Amino acid sequence: EIAELQFDIPNTIACGDAVEVPVWAYNVDDMEAFQIAIAFDNTILSCEDIAMGPQFPPFPLQVTKKCDNDAGILTTTVALQNQSLTGDYLLFTIRFRAISDGCSLLQFLMADLVDGGCCTCPIPTILPEDEICVDERLIDGRVCVEGLGAIACLEQEGAAGGHFGQLLLEGAGLACEHQRWLL
Repeated sequence: EIAELQFDIPNTIACGDAVEVPVWAYNVDDMEAFQIAIAFDNTILSCEDIAMGPQFPPFPLQVTKKCDNDAGILTTTVALQNQSLTGDYLLFTIRFRAISDGCSLLQFLMADLVDGGCCTCPIPTILPEDEICVDERLIDGRVCVEGLGAIACLEQEGAAGGHFGQLLLEGAGLACEHQRWLL
């Protein structure tokens, strides 16, 4: 049997949103370890965290995870100790921040799933690509942004049209660079 890795991408994402993308493994047989590297467009997404799937805490394991936003690559390595998994599992969830509008390809650069039953044989795995698209966030009306311990309220007559207002929204993660917005 061939295993398959799959992203579970949310339908609607706006610039500034935190986005959780689960990575699933289907049809694994006697998996004892895995090492996965995923490429993403670092001008559209920023990796904030990699959270392991719920099945991992009960097992003794070794985990390494890294978000390299400069390169646009995230990696995770898991080695179960004296345990293996068979079936369908949520391996981990990637938490991205949408930092610009546009579409980012999510691509497996490497995915090594290891079969513990045959002395570290690789598990044949299908590696599909997927795309995550981020829409502009159009802000209309009054927005209150808390940042750096201060609250700034931007209104139509106030700092709404100025460069300061845009920088404040970007800093708070409510708007992105080169984004149209109305206040």
